[in-house]
Amino acid sequence: MNKSTTIFFSVFFLFSLIVMLIPLPRWADFFRPEFVGLTIIYWQLIYAERINLLGVVLLGLLLDGLQNVFLGEHVLALLIISYFLLKFHQRIKMFTLPRQMLMIFLLLAVYQGILLILTLWLHTATINDALVYLSNQYLWLHLSNIIISVLIWPWWVMILDNLQRIFIFKYTK
Repeated sequence: MNKSTTIFFSVFFLFSLIVMLIPLPRWADFFRPEFVGLTIIYWQLIYAERINLLGVVLLGLLLDGLQNVFLGEHVLALLIISYFLLKFHQRIKMFTLPRQMLMIFLLLAVYQGILLILTLWLHTATINDALVYLSNQYLWLHLSNIIISVLIWPWWVMILDNLQRIFIFKYTK
């Protein structure tokens, strides 16, 4: 991988991290897409052989540190998604847009599900705490984030494709 491609990957991963960390009002949290997950999925689909798992681990550790959770929560979820994408990226690239959006929904549901299970397991002391956590709006928050992410997927791909074409082809000559 050349230097400009590495810089481009790094800039977009940092951009997705910054967008995830922008504070929003409580009502707007329901409309926050999962930009880190979408970025990982996009780059794994486009450059599966170039994105190594070490980069995914570093991104997950950075996300863990920035969101103040136990180290390894996002790492585990991102590694599971990355492994699935490494295995099936050629098939998923050939899907039509609705089928691709369904796969994105499933991948992000696995990602959010792993984070939810780890949160319940590591952060709640009793079963009652876990039930209160689930009975509140948190379950709907995770589901709405997945739905919003799937709905912006076509535009996210279009933006990243255009920026990739401009940046990588312009600066690799």
